[in-house]
Order: sequence, then structure tokens, then C-alpha cells
Amino acid sequence: IVAEGHPLSGSANLQLSESGMTMNVTPLLAMGVVPVITGYYGVTAEGKPLTFGRGGSDYAAAVVANAVSADVLEIWTDVDGFMSADPRIIPNAIKIEEMNFGEAAELAYFGAKVLHPRTIEPVRLKHIPLKVKNSFKPEEPGTLIHHLRKPKNELLRSVAAKTDLSIITISSAEMAYKPSMVARILDLIAETDTIIYSISTSLSTVAFLVHSNDVKNTLRKLNCLTGYEIERIDVKNHVALICAVGDNLLGKCGVSADIFSAVKEANANVEMISEGASEVSLNFVVPMSKVIDVVRILHDKYIGERDDA
Repeated sequence: IVAEGHPLSGSANLQLSESGMTMNVTPLLAMGVVPVITGYYGVTAEGKPLTFGRGGSDYAAAVVANAVSADVLEIWTDVDGFMSADPRIIPNAIKIEEMNFGEAAELAYFGAKVLHPRTIEPVRLKHIPLKVKNSFKPEEPGTLIHHLRKPKNELLRSVAAKTDLSIITISSAEMAYKPSMVARILDLIAETDTIIYSISTSLSTVAFLVHSNDVKNTLRKLNCLTGYEIERIDVKNHVALICAVGDNLLGKCGVSADIFSAVKEANANVEMISEGASEVSLNFVVPMSKVIDVVRILHDKYIGERDDA
């Protein structure tokens, strides 16, 4: 696997990886040989190893599946598959037997720890079905992820949460009249290898949602901005991102009102909203102290104990 990027969280170069696999792996498959390929890392064009981060073997498997145009990719793990919520929060969470790529990608990225967040991308590009199965329960069907699934009469498929986040808000009266300012801010944050989970803008502010561990380095970089460019930088800690996922979620009339009505019942204040970037999810930020209440009420109202078969 040809990789590039940060040494501890690299990304595969799919085009170069496919070329290498075509040369070295495809002939073995044609001879009936079963190649064993090490997961978790790749090598740069210069031959230096790069790891893919926690759970990187899932991602490596997806890259190989993409490179050889596999009929199906199976990921064997220690869980039954994707669930409608974290079973530690929702004891009656149900296993999701079928999902589309978009739903699985959102859940993997925003909180569900079933797969490496980037596992979906390589197989999605070639419409390769992905099965997540439990090594300790091989007879169970697990979760099937593919590009199409039968529509169901439901609002939500799953609710996930990513905790220990912070909102960094930058205020400047000049922001609306200097389009390059936001680009410069993004470039500065990118230099710290900080992941931005959500962005919200207004006439005079831009807010970024980042992991709390990245706040210190991010602020150090943002201090490069002069007082003439920005008025102030505010940080709100102890927040969490709620990811509500459902097929064609934003195409359903009144879905935002329904979800935020439920959030109101949990007495939770919505600190930030990300809507419209993905048609299968609605993401919003609440105080950490309200995460369990919000997830529970959304699950109880819109998922419950339905039969997911």
C-alpha cells in the first residue's frame, strides 16, 4: 500500500496502491494463491512506513479491496456490527443489519467505533459491498453496507456521539469583506494536523469544532493573526457532537423540527448546528453534561425497539 501524509495517521494513495497491487498481487490471485497482506500501515514512495492510526487494519483492507476490485470485503471484529446507539448508553440498542455507504461513513467518522473512519471511502468508490461480522459469532449476519438498500419507514437509523470537543470562535468585523481570511485561518489550523469536525460561519464570526486536546496547538497558530485582522478568539470547552443518521434524512419534511423538539425535552442547549453537508445526517453540538440525555431521548422517540431485520 502506497501511503502519504502524517507518519501516525497516513492516507493511502489509491491510484498508486492499485498499480502496485495489479503488478504484485493480481497475478498471485490468478494462480489461486491467497496473499497475506500486512494491515495497519503503508509505505511512502520513498519506502518510509506510515501508520493509519487506531483501527488502521480496517482501512488497509478496504484499500486492498479497492485495488483488486474485490467482489466483497469482510471485516471480522469483536462486535456484532453497527448498532442504533452505543449499547453502554442505550442498553436496548439494536443491531443494524443493512446500511448504505453514506450512513456508515457518517457513523464511523462521528462516533461509532466499529470501523476505522476512512474504511468506507475506498470500497464506496467501486461499490464493493462491506460486511462487518463478529469473530465470536460467525453464524450471525452482522451488518451489510452497500450503495443501495431497501427504503424503510423510519426517521433515524442510529444516533452517535463524539465527546471531549471544544468550539473555537474567531470574531472579526472584516471577515465578511475579506474572503481570504477564512482560508488563511484554515491553513493555519491545517499546519497543526488538527481535525475540524464542523464549521459554522456568520457575517463576523467563524467557529470550528475540534478535539479538546488540539485546542492549545490551534490557539498557538491562530495567534499569528494580528489584532487588526481579528477582534477576539473565544473557546467553549466540554461540548459533544451528536450525529443523527438516517437515509435521505434531510429530504424528509420537518425532520430538523422533530429532532430539536426532542433535544428541547432533554433540556439541552444546541451550541452549534451542521445541516445540509450530508443528506443522511444532522449534526449538532450540545454540552457534554447532556449527551446521555439527548442520545436516550432521540433513540426512544425515533428508533425504540423496532425490528430491523
